[in-house]
Amino acid sequence: MQIIGVARLRRALLYCATFCMAAIACSAGAESLPRNIQILVPFAPGGPVDVVARLLGNRLAVRTGGTVIAVNRPGANGLVAANALLMAKPDGETLMVTGQGLMTIAAHIQGLPFDPLRDLTAISGLAYADSALVVGKRVSANNLRDFVQLAKTSQPPLALGSGGQGNITHLYIERLKDLTKVDFLHVPYKGVGPALQDVLGGQIDGIFTGLVAAMPQIKAGQLKAMGVIGDKRSPLLPDVPTMAEQGYPILDIGWFALIAPPRMRPEMTQALAEAVADILREEETRAALARTGLNPWPKTAEQLMRVMHDESARWAQLIRDHNIKE
Repeated sequence: MQIIGVARLRRALLYCATFCMAAIACSAGAESLPRNIQILVPFAPGGPVDVVARLLGNRLAVRTGGTVIAVNRPGANGLVAANALLMAKPDGETLMVTGQGLMTIAAHIQGLPFDPLRDLTAISGLAYADSALVVGKRVSANNLRDFVQLAKTSQPPLALGSGGQGNITHLYIERLKDLTKVDFLHVPYKGVGPALQDVLGGQIDGIFTGLVAAMPQIKAGQLKAMGVIGDKRSPLLPDVPTMAEQGYPILDIGWFALIAPPRMRPEMTQALAEAVADILREEETRAALARTGLNPWPKTAEQLMRVMHDESARWAQLIRDHNIKE
């Protein structure tokens, strides 16, 4: 009996020690995060990057007990915010939420005074937006294959709008041209919003766009979704196949990620990445993302870097092949 009692005591002490060590580790992880953080947003308020940054900021503030604010620094296609990040101290107090436009496309079109993949520190993937090719109700096709067949015989060519020359919505059009061997007419606009209005008005035939912006018109029958970008159907339109399912794989989703200044200490990178991973697992976070048509996109720093390098190479080849310039 006495031996059994000692064994139980040892197990209890071991359990307590393990529990305390875990608690200390969690506490140390939380304390390693700065209490005051600013998250730079390269665009004006209201867009998806801004939404993701503010959601992340709110959840980080709860986690650290400090102050986390999103600071909009629009201008020069993201360069204003990127330059501010480049000059910031690598102490975790200044971060940036951005998408693939700045990180994997801009350098190949407009040229940049820095290399985003070499000079900035990847922290974590955050979220991605469901996007699709949508067309106006006057277009007779009801799925992507019928749309491609219609485009092959259409005179004049079917016109697809974009958010601007070199914008990712433009690059999607060029990729669709390559996949279908159809020479769609590209009509660049100053933003996706005006282009979408012209799809509704019948001035152009279609556009690649985020589904959140198009859902009211899709539900009202004013727009038709031809296919969803990526390898998963959208929960917003579960009955609409992906473009890949229909034989035309456009897989590069519109993602958003957390980026830090150059020369960030690995310990700080790890602490931030772990905090973001925990936040993206929270039901409250996932529900908030879903309400704005976004999906969690948890990627470690290493995974994020692989995605960015792979995408950068693909976009660079496409841009060269089509001689795309600003």
